[in-house]
Amino acid sequence: MLTVEQVRNLDEKVRMAVDLIDSLKKENSVLKNKLDEYKQKVDQLEDVVDSFKLDQMEIEEGIKDVLTQLDKLEDQITAPAPSAPNPPSESLQQETAVEIIEEVEESEESEETTEISEEPISEVTSPAPEYTVSETVSVAAEVQTESVERTTPELEIF
Repeated sequence: MLTVEQVRNLDEKVRMAVDLIDSLKKENSVLKNKLDEYKQKVDQLEDVVDSFKLDQMEIEEGIKDVLTQLDKLEDQITAPAPSAPNPPSESLQQETAVEIIEEVEESEESEETTEISEEPISEVTSPAPEYTVSETVSVAAEVQTESVERTTPELEIF
């Protein structure tokens, strides 16, 4: 038969078990809430990473495009002059050469009171009839390339 003492011990152990179950339920609830929060943070971070990847791809494409353009420009500058240039191309080259020569002459006029530059500019400022169109364009392209090289900022790639 059961004694009152045994019933009290059993009752105490049942209460302790119920308290333990309640505390474990609360802890489980708290952990589930934290898990949900962490899942949301992971989703947000994945979105940020995806955004960075897209941005990186756009940057890489832009750099590739710029490099392609620079290669084309370099090829145009270093390509030998064609023996029979097309008339539209020649007129464009003449206009470009004339514009560059005029710019150089204007800069020479403004520099008359200053010291002479160490860069040889006599090739560009010589009268146009002494040079063929392709030679003038070649010199003009060199001048343009030098000015681009001086003013092109360096890109930092992460």
